Amino acid sequence: MKLIFPPVLVEHFDLKKVKKRNDALHFYFEEKSLPLVEFSHDTFVSKGFSSEVIIDDFSVNGRSVCLHIAQLQWINQKSGSIVKRNWEKVASKVGYTDDFVGFSREINLF
Repeated sequence: MKLIFPPVLVEHFDLKKVKKRNDALHFYFEEKSLPLVEFSHDTFVSKGFSSEVIIDDFSVNGRSVCLHIAQLQWINQKSGSIVKRNWEKVASKVGYTDDFVGFSREINLF
């Protein structure tokens, strides 16, 4: 998987299923329940997944590929506010490439 998908998918998401529809492959990913490092000053609890984002701008071996990304929402136990992981901050801390930054912008478009 590391050779096909952006590193963030392999590190931060679980592949839940793969489907073939017509001539396209559909990969379904769910964010792993990892601590929110960017909000380490507060306590958060997972509140389930937000709406799925679909990215379909590439192909593998001549087949169209659609990534279905489900991102976790977290609730701040003090304030009650709901947040999602900021993937651009993750990218800046670990030095991901421009490809990752572009990917992170796509999954934050909810």
